[in-house]
Amino acid sequence: MFKKFKVLIITTIFSLLGIEIFSTLILKLKLIPDVYKAIGVSKPIHITFQGLEWRKDMEIFGRWHKKNYESKHIRTCFDIKYISNNIGARDTMNYDKSFKKNSIIFLGDSFVEGYGIDQNETVTFQLEKKTNRKVFNLASSQTGPLNYYLTYKQFGNQLPHDTLIIGLLPANDFIDNDSNFIQHYGEKTYRPYYDIDNLSIRKIIYPKNAKPVKSYTRNSLKKLIFSQSVRFGTTRLYKNVKLLRHYQKLGKEKITPYYRHSVKQEDAVIYYIKRIYELAKKNGVKNIIVFGIPTSIEYQVLNSEYSTRKFSRWEEKLIDIAKNKNDFFYVDGFKIIESKKGDETYKKLYLSCDPHWSPKGAELSAQLLKEVLNKLVTKKLSK
Repeated sequence: MFKKFKVLIITTIFSLLGIEIFSTLILKLKLIPDVYKAIGVSKPIHITFQGLEWRKDMEIFGRWHKKNYESKHIRTCFDIKYISNNIGARDTMNYDKSFKKNSIIFLGDSFVEGYGIDQNETVTFQLEKKTNRKVFNLASSQTGPLNYYLTYKQFGNQLPHDTLIIGLLPANDFIDNDSNFIQHYGEKTYRPYYDIDNLSIRKIIYPKNAKPVKSYTRNSLKKLIFSQSVRFGTTRLYKNVKLLRHYQKLGKEKITPYYRHSVKQEDAVIYYIKRIYELAKKNGVKNIIVFGIPTSIEYQVLNSEYSTRKFSRWEEKLIDIAKNKNDFFYVDGFKIIESKKGDETYKKLYLSCDPHWSPKGAELSAQLLKEVLNKLVTKKLSK
């Protein structure tokens, strides 16, 4: 009996060792690309510090941050610390009613939040520095237009501001709150959804099996296990196969998110932008700006497939609204830089190991928005 058990143990050890050697060779010989490493995960420290500790869910508007919290996030191309303030917003300064009336509220998701870059490199901080106006960062990762509306409803009347900017990310904002995608994100993922076929009912849907997560922090044992797993070729091969399917799908995409969504999805996003506009007007806001944010993949597709870019249907809708309202504006994010077919200068706008804005991308976006705001001031002074 003991001999059989011994043989089983030895066989298991050698089998696992063989699988590990095979997996490592597959990656070393680049038979399967090491996407895991390409996105900045190559050491245990990149698993240990994922910037998750400060994140939580709010019962009404979904993903947000813990109050007065710090959380480290490390990858091969960045080593930063997220800091939240008294209301859970990403800022080193507390928010209250003592700020000037000409302050700005900026809504959005991870791009506006400043995923992967330092606080003084975020688009909100850069815009604040360039305009000498306080910019309240009410953005959070993994959110969409319904989240923006609910977040603004929660905090908008608590903070003095006369300008509101909505950072719209077509890469996912058209599906993030669509109830048809509850299963896509996982029925246990807590987030608000709208019924795309019955928007006028204004019913907010939450997945039945989902509950707000009070903390995304892993305990010490889980941190140790997950962080050390990156050392094993078997784990890395498994992760790479999963990631590769996702990136191969994106690589074959010939229509960017600016153009590929359904009419219903586009109309739903515009519907909630209009609702945010209505709330903003009640708060006495003078200017409401929607800022379209392109991703690196969109630049890549557009610069390889098209000689000139045409506005999508949803953009034309927003431009039409702007024509009929002198306090509503659409800003084309592709104007951040001059980019033509075959040109790859757009790459400097994004982190080398992550698809979010680099410090340069955030800075140039802030510069574009500053120029828009300056034109609005000049226009009103000339009247």
